[in-house]
Amino acid sequence: MANNSGGYRENEGTALEIEGKIKAIKVNELKSVESITAALKNVNDAQKGIKEVGQTFTSRRSALTDEVNRLSASVGAIDDLVRQDFQNVLALARLPDVSMQGLPNFSWEKIS
Repeated sequence: MANNSGGYRENEGTALEIEGKIKAIKVNELKSVESITAALKNVNDAQKGIKEVGQTFTSRRSALTDEVNRLSASVGAIDDLVRQDFQNVLALARLPDVSMQGLPNFSWEKIS
């Protein structure tokens, strides 16, 4: 899995930039068409930036979820392999049945 800490910092910077643009809008100073147009452009740019950050978050969350699911499946597969290997070792060992049910058939001669 790739290290995305740089991407996190990039999104953090984008969020701070968006916040700065929005805070820079002084509603009381919007007295001309030009200032209103500039403020509206800042708001539109901020909306686009927020949407991009949201899409990046969704994409990264999905990738992380997929990776966790893949790792979980791998751990399950390892457990299954270990269990099967243990069963194979038991089968190869040909250990006599020493349970109460197998006791009448038990012979010390089979062991030696």
